[in-house]
Amino acid sequence: SWYLVALTTMPHEEEDNDSFNEDDFDDDEELNAIREKRMAELRDHMKDKQEFLSKQHGQYREITEQEFLPEVTSSQWVVVHFYHDDFTRCKIMDKHLGEMSGVFLETKFLKIQADKAPFFIEKLQVKVLPCLILFKDGVAVDRVVGFDEVGGVDNFKTDWLARRLAKGGVLKYHR
Repeated sequence: SWYLVALTTMPHEEEDNDSFNEDDFDDDEELNAIREKRMAELRDHMKDKQEFLSKQHGQYREITEQEFLPEVTSSQWVVVHFYHDDFTRCKIMDKHLGEMSGVFLETKFLKIQADKAPFFIEKLQVKVLPCLILFKDGVAVDRVVGFDEVGGVDNFKTDWLARRLAKGGVLKYHR
């Protein structure tokens, strides 16, 4: 049967197998250089990941008005969602930001209840909810107001929001 044939080594295959030796690749300087470069990249990536996680990246958290400034100034890229509990579109935005927070670790994702943050609502001139304020190094650099920039529909794709945040400079998006 075909199964037995597949398990049987043909005479000419044994000769080829004898001439192949994995140790032959250990002396290849070019392969070693590629391997070392990749290992260094992986170490750097893991170091970055640990640093982001230590700053509470990788989760979508609610903050208070008192926590606002320390939170937005402690990371390079921060997205803050100003929301209201009773607004359906705020809940939709929450769902997307929650999904993104575990994927885009370089960005910190936060939310704050608009009615409990009057100082920042006024200071940042938040007039429409949901409103995302995008921060770079503690400075507000952009905003996403409502759903107009993500298709204008309630069933927009998380991908659309990721592209918009990348355009705002607070997310590395590669697709």
